[in-house]
Amino acid sequence: MYLLEVLRRDKTLLVCSVHIMLSIIVFSVLNYLTFSRGTADGPEFISYILWVFVYLSCFIPVQLAGWPLGSLGLAVNRALLLIAAVSTSLGVWVFLALPNWRTLEPWSASLVKAFGLVGEELFFRGYVYLVVLKLFSEKRKPHLWAIWWSSVAFALVHTQVLLPGNQISLGTVFIVGLLMAYLRHLTGSVLPAITIHCFLNGHLLAVAGGWVMYAILAYWAAIIDGRTRMSRVAA
Repeated sequence: MYLLEVLRRDKTLLVCSVHIMLSIIVFSVLNYLTFSRGTADGPEFISYILWVFVYLSCFIPVQLAGWPLGSLGLAVNRALLLIAAVSTSLGVWVFLALPNWRTLEPWSASLVKAFGLVGEELFFRGYVYLVVLKLFSEKRKPHLWAIWWSSVAFALVHTQVLLPGNQISLGTVFIVGLLMAYLRHLTGSVLPAITIHCFLNGHLLAVAGGWVMYAILAYWAAIIDGRTRMSRVAA
């Protein structure tokens, strides 16, 4: 099979693929157990540990593999700015249509939420997307495989929707994932997905926090990638 041959040739992709599969299993179990206890009663420290692990799961493998950090979707270009502006405008329009839009979360809660959602996007639309893109690089239109499988992974970890009384289905999560992954393909960035995700799960403060965090990460990635390029040229 094609994938087996690719994984046999490239041990880095093999390790990353195993890492992703194990991470999905861990995330899905923790999500289900945490939400089954109730969001108010669930131990918050588990979420914090999980989010930190998500960030480390993105940056460490990419650095060890020698891939540019910017390939995680930390890019800035014209297409990104245009689509981000459109998605922000639509998000504001939807947000203002809500009956309770004047009730804002405390800024600290919004920043915590933004931290978690940015981590999710870096993992699924950044790391998972990148690994699948490399796995199917020899196929026609490898981005279609990356869009599809990163969205499947995104849906699989949202096991909380399987709990009784939940009005959101895995199919809905998958479709939203497809949209955000497609925007990742169009722009080379996870910022549009961060914007949409923060609007769906938070408030305007969470969106602002997500944008600030993205700017910091993109700037940091540009510095690291620049130093890497210079060291390679010097060598």
